[in-house]
Amino acid sequence: MTQSYWLRILLYQDLPDLWVARSLEHDITAEGKTMDAAIDWILRIIHAHAEFDQRHGRPPLSGFPSAPQRYWNAFVGAAPLRTVTCRPTPQSGLSPREVLIAVTDERPQLTPRRPGFGTPGDLSDEAQASNSIIRPLIS
Repeated sequence: MTQSYWLRILLYQDLPDLWVARSLEHDITAEGKTMDAAIDWILRIIHAHAEFDQRHGRPPLSGFPSAPQRYWNAFVGAAPLRTVTCRPTPQSGLSPREVLIAVTDERPQLTPRRPGFGTPGDLSDEAQASNSIIRPLIS
């Protein structure tokens, strides 16, 4: 039996005192000194944005694209931590929705580098792409 979730959140430790919670369906990120703090912050952010969108006639979280593929890949190998129910305020008109939180010991933002692009770990793929030089062909 497969349960359908409104959102999936990946939780990982970025530094010794820094946990990151990242939503996959809508790319929202929050940080905290503990796992619970990161979860609490991301749920507050999600709740606030969903209710704001509802008040303005937009689908909840429609302004946020999905997270990059490497976070989805990390979620596949992550251990389910718990399921929480987002309970919006009654006046928002939104129904309660299930959110699955999973924890991983890998840092998804540290992706292997392509050969020939410096030393591993100094820039993400996005930073490389924005810093790369495109040279015109000389004929």
